[in-house]
Amino acid sequence: LKYRIEFINYPEKLYDMDIKTTPRGYNKLFAYRDFEIEHNDKIIAKATSTWALVDINTKSMVSVAQALSDNPHMKQFEKQEDDLSYEKIKPLENITKEKTFEIRFDDLDVNKHVNNVNYIIWAFETLDFDFRNSKKLKSLDIMFKKEIKFGASILSLVEIKDNLVNHVLKNKETNEELCLIQAQWIDR
Repeated sequence: LKYRIEFINYPEKLYDMDIKTTPRGYNKLFAYRDFEIEHNDKIIAKATSTWALVDINTKSMVSVAQALSDNPHMKQFEKQEDDLSYEKIKPLENITKEKTFEIRFDDLDVNKHVNNVNYIIWAFETLDFDFRNSKKLKSLDIMFKKEIKFGASILSLVEIKDNLVNHVLKNKETNEELCLIQAQWIDR
C-alpha cells in the first residue's frame, strides 16, 4: 500500500550491495516490513512498507490478523523509536507537467496488474533531463491507491516546488487516482 524510502549515502562506485529485509509484524488490517540497503557494511538507504492482503476472488481486503495469526514467524506490530515516518503526500496545486503512458504487457506483474516499480518510472519520466541530472533523491513516499491493467492509459501529473516534487498518476480514461508519490531531491 505504501512505502517510505530514505537515501542516506550515495557511494561513488556501487558494484554490489546487500539488501536486508525484516518482517515487522501485523495488526488487524496491515502487515509491515522494513528494508536496509548496505554497501561495504554501511547503510546507504532504509525503507519501510505497509501491506494489505486482498482476496483474489472477491477483490476485498482480508483481515491480516486472521490470515497470519497461526504463523509463528509473524508477531503483532510494535512501534520502535527509530521507525521511519511516512510523510503526508499533498495534493497538487499547480501542475508543472504531464505525460501519458500506454500500459504494455511488460509493465505487468504475475497477477497481470501493473508492477509497482512502473509507477515510479512513469512519475519520474515527467521530470526533465536537467532536473534529474543535477539532483539526487533524498526521500520517497509512495501510496498505491488502485490497480490498473493492460490496455489502459496512465496520466502522470507532476508539481515541482524547488526540491519537493509531488506526483499523481491517474487512469486517463476514468480520472481515478492510482498512485501518489512525493519525492524530496537534493543537489548533487
